[in-house]
Amino acid sequence: MEEIKKLDKKIVADFKPVNKELFKDVFIITPNLKEAQELGSLKVSDEEEINVLGNKLREEFRSNILITRGPDGVSLFGKSVVHIPSRAREVYDVSGAGDTVVSALALSIGAGVSLEGACIIANTAGSLVVEKLGTATITRGELLGGTGHSKIKTREQITEIVRDFKNKGNKVVFTSGYFDILHIGHARYLHESKAKGNVLVVGLNTDESIRRKHGPSRPIVNEKERAEMLASLKAVDYIVFFDEDTPLDILRCIQPEVYTKGSNWKKEDLPETSFIESYGGEIELIDLNSDRSTADIINKIKRM
Repeated sequence: MEEIKKLDKKIVADFKPVNKELFKDVFIITPNLKEAQELGSLKVSDEEEINVLGNKLREEFRSNILITRGPDGVSLFGKSVVHIPSRAREVYDVSGAGDTVVSALALSIGAGVSLEGACIIANTAGSLVVEKLGTATITRGELLGGTGHSKIKTREQITEIVRDFKNKGNKVVFTSGYFDILHIGHARYLHESKAKGNVLVVGLNTDESIRRKHGPSRPIVNEKERAEMLASLKAVDYIVFFDEDTPLDILRCIQPEVYTKGSNWKKEDLPETSFIESYGGEIELIDLNSDRSTADIINKIKRM
């Protein structure tokens, strides 16, 4: 460690308390709350006591301190004290969250971001990664909070995610559709679908697949915006695009326990029925308890 310090580089250190004597005078250390309490020999129960602990560690280690606090975010003790709240909406798995925070922090500092800014980025990355299963990665789009929504997955990603969910005993539900001009009928249908299991995956038709069937006038809303609207619904856990006329290829990849469709369909008319039943899956027809439809909305607008 002494040789590394001679290189005059900013050192970001994440270590176990037993090794604390090796890491004094580094740029920043990143203990979680439990480790921080052990390092400072001080138990804390409120914000004021955390401030006392953080400042004590900063003086002892002569370093900036970033205490990661799980659902309560992170606390930076540097030239000033900054508490940054978490943004996680739903925690699926905390595996690798600490490593994600440290990696994002080091990368941001190396890129020249201010210390406070680097901590905000690191906290956001950690909050995003716990919304995923297992040791996952975070994309630039997710960090920016744009269309790279954490619920929107590639076919390869959703296959891996569903496998992990099933290994943990969860019941996976799959449905598919256009979801063009999202309305109350869609919301109720997706809520009912989610109630059939633990995890709801939505297969979303691409713009091109819709145009092949309905011509250039549809969809009204492009696929990225349709996906982002779906992702905002609590009932929807994941979204995956498909460009084929049916979602059969995705179904072969994930083999959900339940496949839902609207009650306007008959099981024998669904091209997916034989495959779903071949491995013991169930097909549930959801009652469309609303007279709303995208076509109705479009026609109403035309009449007006």
